[in-house]
Amino acid sequence: MVASDPAEPSHLSAPLPYLIVGGGVAGICLALHLQEYGVPVRVADLPHQNVSSRKAAGLVNPFIIKRYALSWKGVEAYAYAHEFYVKLEKLTSKKILETPAVYRLFPNSQILSEWEKIRASRPDLQMFMGVPENAFILGKTIHRAAVPCVFRVRTKDFFASAAQILNDCLREEYISPSLLVPMPCGWRYKSDLFKGVIFCQGPALKDNPFFNGSFLRPCKGQWLRCVNPGLQEAYLSGIFLIPEEPSILWVGSTYEFSFADPYPDEAGRMRLSREFERMTGRRPEVVEAQAGIRATTKDRRPVLGSHPSYPGLFIFNGLGSRGFLLAPYLAQKISRHILFGERLPAEVSFGRL
Repeated sequence: MVASDPAEPSHLSAPLPYLIVGGGVAGICLALHLQEYGVPVRVADLPHQNVSSRKAAGLVNPFIIKRYALSWKGVEAYAYAHEFYVKLEKLTSKKILETPAVYRLFPNSQILSEWEKIRASRPDLQMFMGVPENAFILGKTIHRAAVPCVFRVRTKDFFASAAQILNDCLREEYISPSLLVPMPCGWRYKSDLFKGVIFCQGPALKDNPFFNGSFLRPCKGQWLRCVNPGLQEAYLSGIFLIPEEPSILWVGSTYEFSFADPYPDEAGRMRLSREFERMTGRRPEVVEAQAGIRATTKDRRPVLGSHPSYPGLFIFNGLGSRGFLLAPYLAQKISRHILFGERLPAEVSFGRL
């Protein structure tokens, strides 16, 4: 599942598969890229694990609204991701992408004034920052501005589409890294041989004996699925409100670096409920609460690369809350690093840590 790449080789021989440990958005995108290059893969994951990307809203937005800045490689990654997901749609005949109308909601005049000032002084950001307008929504007048360059990945449909392509390559299996044994031809795990192993474990990397996961900052995110009070568009203002279907609204999310467990809790529910009421003027009717743990890093950049001492071991981790934006783009980068030795961007290389 490689997006257009003029440097793609015409032939590659790979007698042994690569083992990808972790089946979140990073692991799946990597598997699709390697398979497109003709390389056999096995993706090992447990479906009940608390993988945040399988529960995420799937918004792909290169613009960081609260900092009025583009995310790292945001425009380039956005274009590559869109092409990648469109190609996956065509291959599987499944609908994966949505392009909802998305608006920045201004809760007060100060934030509205700040938006207008930055938009006027930064022509390079104007394509990401709409002109403020008034709208009558849910019985009241609100101040809002369009956030144009956003699309949404329907996460369940994405993973289902990927499974359709990867098929027998997906295994419901727990991989214990301590049982990996180096061999002259690659790595052995129990009775199976692999050309190499790529760890896309997310927060579980902390227990990996090969890669020290101390650089990770696990971040708990909580979401609510609520009865939709009548919103037709998506809204951003500290949290997001996204119509998931005509009757359900996706409400999220929290960013918690200190937490006791990976499950939904009352504190998160109350925090999101207060924000919902602030934005809509109504109390939420909660249908379901969800939570997941994101793998973020101290410098907010993903981590990719080869192990410095163990040939054939690789890491692809730390995508944080922008997994669906960055995973396709970075899966291409690390695929070419693994197969052809191409250098990774210094900003995300494992060697920077």
